[in-house]
Amino acid sequence: MSKRFKVGVIIDDNKISNWKHTTINKLQNQDFIKLNLIHLKFKKQKKLIDFSPTLFLIKLLYKIVQRIESKLFSEIGPNAFFKSEIDKTSIENEVSLNNSKNVAKHLKSSNYDVLINFSTHKFNKKCINAPKYGIWEIFSGNNTLSNLYIGFQEVFLKRPTHRISLQKLKGQKLNKVLYQSYSQVNKFNLLRNNNQAFWKSPEIILRTIKNLQDPHDIVEQQYTTKSPTIDNSPIIFFFKLIFLLPFNYFQYFISKIKKRFVFDQWILMYQFSESPNHNFSFNTFKKILPPKDRLWADPFVISREGKYHIFIEELLFKEGKGFISHFTIDEKGNYTIPEKIIENDYHMSYPLLIEDNGSLYMLPETNQNKTIEIYKCIDFPHKWKLEMNLMEDIEAVDTTIYYKDNKYWMFTNIRKNEGIAFEDELYIFSSDKLLSKDWVLHPQSPVVSDVTKSRPAGKIFKKNNTLYRPSQNSKYHYGYGLNIFEIVKLNEEEYEEKLITSVIPDWDKEIVSIHTFNQDIEFSIIDAEARRKRH
Repeated sequence: MSKRFKVGVIIDDNKISNWKHTTINKLQNQDFIKLNLIHLKFKKQKKLIDFSPTLFLIKLLYKIVQRIESKLFSEIGPNAFFKSEIDKTSIENEVSLNNSKNVAKHLKSSNYDVLINFSTHKFNKKCINAPKYGIWEIFSGNNTLSNLYIGFQEVFLKRPTHRISLQKLKGQKLNKVLYQSYSQVNKFNLLRNNNQAFWKSPEIILRTIKNLQDPHDIVEQQYTTKSPTIDNSPIIFFFKLIFLLPFNYFQYFISKIKKRFVFDQWILMYQFSESPNHNFSFNTFKKILPPKDRLWADPFVISREGKYHIFIEELLFKEGKGFISHFTIDEKGNYTIPEKIIENDYHMSYPLLIEDNGSLYMLPETNQNKTIEIYKCIDFPHKWKLEMNLMEDIEAVDTTIYYKDNKYWMFTNIRKNEGIAFEDELYIFSSDKLLSKDWVLHPQSPVVSDVTKSRPAGKIFKKNNTLYRPSQNSKYHYGYGLNIFEIVKLNEEEYEEKLITSVIPDWDKEIVSIHTFNQDIEFSIIDAEARRKRH
């Protein structure tokens, strides 16, 4: 990294939110960034939107909801919006400005590459054009109201996803979107919803600055997407909230009551077919129901000697910790009772199978141990040995490896901050060897930052010389559906995929979710979340 970028972070208060603290710390710890803190110490001249009685009432409702949820819900995770004083002893360079004229003069003379705006100040055209790559700001949702009252529209108007975007300010014109990411909306919990979305912001800002180093100027190429807008009327929004707030909490309590009589349980569903299931229609699949005290999920299959061997996550509800089990099924549909084959003192799931140099390996998810582990089969199918940790000190889920063009390609969903959901961001790594700690991060990573399509949902497979990647769709809730993507490009510089089909479990009123698909020869298997009566 030859060039050192001069980055300014603009604040107008000594106290800032936790996610902003984290952003400043991340930027400050980068060798390729020279960071300045720009403190605006004068009264706010302009507001994002004019004051009105309606906006006052919305703000009051917002505070009431925050107060209610702080009492109603526990364990919302680290609070992205808790404000605290900046530790200025750790800041290398700080500039204090006392009026708008000084701001314009400083920005024009200081030759900043990028300015990150954490203030409420509204900049004129001269200020906006002063930094080489502009003034950037994090925005929530699709309009001014959504950005002012974060998560309100997403949660109470039941939006399918919560959009976070990094935008380059353009003054009177529409901002230009540099990066955007979509999170699942928590339909009952505003605080948890907002945490989940905003904890991605520090990484979004950092990775976009890193992209400036590309000789093709990636950021400028991304200036083609405009920020969308929707109905922005405060008065209409206020009356919607008056109705929707009590209704939302009523739904929450009803869902709690229902759980006394029914429960959701992950089950397995399978089908034999003369040709592999490439139309991804699951309505004729047969169910395999576990006992009501446990779940069976994440099925992976391999055929041996006329039988199909299924490896799954098994979890007893009273223990709350998954382990890897195995069972077989023959061509007549007769199956054995699953037997435990690998267990640790941490959660295990998603037992991906991969053959290499005549040996069979398994990569179960071990995120709770902050590792990506690989096991070698010693005596098929019951005896496995931990071969090594491919990665350590990492929060990664559903790791999927595929061998192509003399390289091993690792697809895995990673969260960089504790408050982020695992469903949001897909990373790719490559290695010349399977059993290696030297995995190289793909330059486009995360290659997907969207809760509706990022997280792996089974092994990558080939049909007619075309590669396909199953992915989870957690649009409205975890396991909302499955996607099948065609991998169009996969090399050390590029990754591209296109959607082939999406499936939601609408064929059976008892099935509410699906999130894994695998197949081998004439056998296909999925997992599904079924709503069952407790008694």
